[in-house]
Amino acid sequence: MAPKTGKHTTTDGDAVLQAAKERREKEIEEVRALETDSEEVIPASWVKRDTAFPPYAQFYVGMQIRCRPIWRDERQKITLRDGTERTFVRYHLELLAPKAIECRRGPTDERGTPVAVRKGQVFSVGAVVGLEQDFNALIGLEMGFQCIGERPLKDDPDTGEPRKMYDFETFISPELEKQLISENKEDQERLRLAYRQARQMARENNVRLLMGNIAPNPLEQQLQQNGRQPAPVPAQQ
Repeated sequence: MAPKTGKHTTTDGDAVLQAAKERREKEIEEVRALETDSEEVIPASWVKRDTAFPPYAQFYVGMQIRCRPIWRDERQKITLRDGTERTFVRYHLELLAPKAIECRRGPTDERGTPVAVRKGQVFSVGAVVGLEQDFNALIGLEMGFQCIGERPLKDDPDTGEPRKMYDFETFISPELEKQLISENKEDQERLRLAYRQARQMARENNVRLLMGNIAPNPLEQQLQQNGRQPAPVPAQQ
């Protein structure tokens, strides 16, 4: 005959649950006591990382900017009406003049948060027709551009967002123009050095970890084809 078992009551079950709850609470208290001991987990001297996109420049007719392109950023994906994704390309630029420009964080239009970007800081610009080709070719090099006109476009067929198109003119110094077409080894080394410095600046702006999977920059591809590969920068852990 099977042995008799005691009758299980609701009171017994409640007591078991309560005991388990108390054990968990005690374990959590012990862990939190370890978390809050005297050890400095995040040293006060450490710098907070910012992997957000740089604020987005606001164009207007007559705007003039002198800058240095430092990176082609392809991190952002846009979801289209049909559910597929499209890469949104933007360029990170170091502002060289004027002393400050108006940019925005968040949406690229007036819904974003206004931010003042000052000389020496980094801002971003989309892959705008009339600018993208020069941004690709002049990574690390000083250039200027100005907005000379504006015209409306039909809403984006993929996203339905309203659009308008700006017309631009771009400029480089006579010295840089000579370097770009020069076959002199010293001139070519200056161009390679400028490219490497731009990549270093991009890393210092907290995008190094996100640069590893992007396609080579068009300037880098051109240098490879011409047998003038920029010196690789050692990866950091």
